[in-house]
Amino acid sequence: GPAIAIQHADGGIAGVVTLRIRVAELLARALGPSRLSSDAVAFVATAGPDRKVLRLAKIDPKARQWKILPTPEPITVNGRDAAAFARDLAAGAPGLARIEMDGRDWIEAYGPIGKFGEQSWGLVVALPYSVVDEVRGRADVAVQTAFSDQLRNATVFAGIALALAGLAAVFAARSLTRPIKKLHDAAMRLAAGDYTVRVEADGKDEIGDLARGFNRMVPAIEDQVRV
Repeated sequence: GPAIAIQHADGGIAGVVTLRIRVAELLARALGPSRLSSDAVAFVATAGPDRKVLRLAKIDPKARQWKILPTPEPITVNGRDAAAFARDLAAGAPGLARIEMDGRDWIEAYGPIGKFGEQSWGLVVALPYSVVDEVRGRADVAVQTAFSDQLRNATVFAGIALALAGLAAVFAARSLTRPIKKLHDAAMRLAAGDYTVRVEADGKDEIGDLARGFNRMVPAIEDQVRV
């Protein structure tokens, strides 16, 4: 760890204090390997003014624990977001990028964890783009399926509503034409000389008024015929 000299007032060295930092333990507390999926990788990286990315620590996939690398490990990054990724690491800025690393396509989320000397360190968590794309594809399928189900249900409900409306129209037409037909039949009987004919006049609508008028008309016609 770094050593700090302790000086007397006159500038003489009184002693040295060494500060030991267990970086692996701190990283395990910040991001334990058990919190990552089997497809994900995590590492600590930095980038210098030349934008070269160096891996400083990583999660050992076999031991499933953080491992501090004895020497920084160069990482070759390519892709549309590679320059922005290196620039953000150097500046200690967070971000999200799609890059090619170690021959694979990745989606990486990263953020600063501190500055040591002139270097900013960043914690990077990456998932293969194929996994992200598969999840997105499943989400698209789920949305399309839900939309299709809703459209199908709406079509069924609309069909039921139209059928009910048609049945209601049929019943309404029958309820209207039935008393009119009875009035027609009664008028034909009256024309044939049957003065005993009467029609039901229970309705409170115009058809009912017409039926009551017909019933009043029959005896009046009979009286005129018999005079």
